[in-house]
Amino acid sequence: MIIFADPIFGHAGYAHAVRNLALALSKHTNVNVLPQGSGYLPEKFYKLLGNKGATNKDYLVVRPYFDDPFKYNFPGRIIGNVVLESTLPEKMVKQCNDDRIWQIWVPSTFVKDNAIKSGVIERKIKVVPHGHDPDIFKVSRKKDSFVPYDFLFVGGYTGRGDRKGADKIVKAFTEEFKEGESSLYLKINTVYGECPIQDLAIRKDITVDLNQYTDSEMADVYRKAKYYICPSAAEGFDMSCLQALACGMPVISSSTGQSDYLNYLLRFNGHIHRLEGSPQPARFSPWDTGLWYPIDLKGIKHALRLYHKSKPKNLKFKGIEKWTWNASAKIAMRCLNGK
Repeated sequence: MIIFADPIFGHAGYAHAVRNLALALSKHTNVNVLPQGSGYLPEKFYKLLGNKGATNKDYLVVRPYFDDPFKYNFPGRIIGNVVLESTLPEKMVKQCNDDRIWQIWVPSTFVKDNAIKSGVIERKIKVVPHGHDPDIFKVSRKKDSFVPYDFLFVGGYTGRGDRKGADKIVKAFTEEFKEGESSLYLKINTVYGECPIQDLAIRKDITVDLNQYTDSEMADVYRKAKYYICPSAAEGFDMSCLQALACGMPVISSSTGQSDYLNYLLRFNGHIHRLEGSPQPARFSPWDTGLWYPIDLKGIKHALRLYHKSKPKNLKFKGIEKWTWNASAKIAMRCLNGK
């Protein structure tokens, strides 16, 4: 049995990833989630909740640093679940390297490289990618192809300099386009903190949406726009970008934690524009101790204008089926079997 001592409630990306991986793993083995907190949880995940006893043949998945992996006195093997956008704080590294932690699961090669740079023992680290639900995030077959917006951003924003870069998109958009020439839709996830909307809603052709949605509703949000943009300074994986791709959206994206699936999909498809940048010290939160890769305004403006002129079409990306939660669960099962 696999036991997740991780948050699964709410709209945070980490909770979304944990509950979806746990549900996919439940198709292969017994899975139990120790309830932490309360809040938004779709009904299909209810079966994961429980308080079953643990044995020395079981596995515990827990987030080092944010939770004490050893307070559970777990008799089986402990797996550290590490999802950070830069190098790891010293306390997390120490916990990861403790002999009581058997493996460290990370969602991307980018996070793995940062963990190694931070001093985590490399042989412990296993890449178990995040994924998407292909029954929800998929190319629309609706006859009505009208979309009210050109560009879409999905993510958190708590102030200027925020890692996701919503403010930089707004600045690039307003400098590149005259009012009414194009349109921008910013779906802001407020679970990470209050959004200073005055930074973003500065013109009538910019829409800021602070609502929370179900996964099915989020799929409709992606379909409201033609192109997806994420100039984030650093990502552990970026599930929103993957979801946009699964919905067939041409994307403009930076390339940190997204690199694994962007590199894979670029082998077979077009309509993916990657932004480049130079590293600088991370900021904004205490665990961001390494480097971010911020994108300059010139690069964002060029990408916005490129898509505005070329008008790439919605398409089904070949190879997207490799990046589902079911595929992630199979990788996790191989890790549990020591492969």
